Amino acid sequence: MKAPKKRNEFLYFALKNRKLQAGLAVILFFLVVALAGPLFVHNNPFAYVNPLGPQPPSSRYWFGTTFFGQDILAQFVFGLRATFLVGLIGGGLGTLIGMLVGFTAGYRGGIVDELLNMLTNIVLVIPTMAVLLIVAAYLQVRSLLTECLFVGLTAWP
Repeated sequence: MKAPKKRNEFLYFALKNRKLQAGLAVILFFLVVALAGPLFVHNNPFAYVNPLGPQPPSSRYWFGTTFFGQDILAQFVFGLRATFLVGLIGGGLGTLIGMLVGFTAGYRGGIVDELLNMLTNIVLVIPTMAVLLIVAAYLQVRSLLTECLFVGLTAWP
């Protein structure tokens, strides 16, 4: 009798897990909205489309408008794209840094392992949100790349 393959076992349990299916469905829905949304949203998320100020949801503005008359649906769709990009790049950078630190600590051992373990513990206890606020206050450059770098540099342990 053959032992079941690990991949088949993973797929079997993944298909049986309702929470996993629900979570993947929500993420895939938002990913489709982020990718296909700009085809359906014609307003610039920063443009002042309604001079009357805040409007409730309607057939013209599905999510309504802000106090300044900006289309909330356009802001939502374009914000989703930025969120997925920050998560992908920041998560990839964090994974890369974590792997490098872990592999180096495991390969070298000894004092290098101890120092990298201590560095990891220090980074783990730093309050990320407080550091983000302080860094954002002093940085002159605020961009998507800056956010990706910050997420990657603080999410690796």
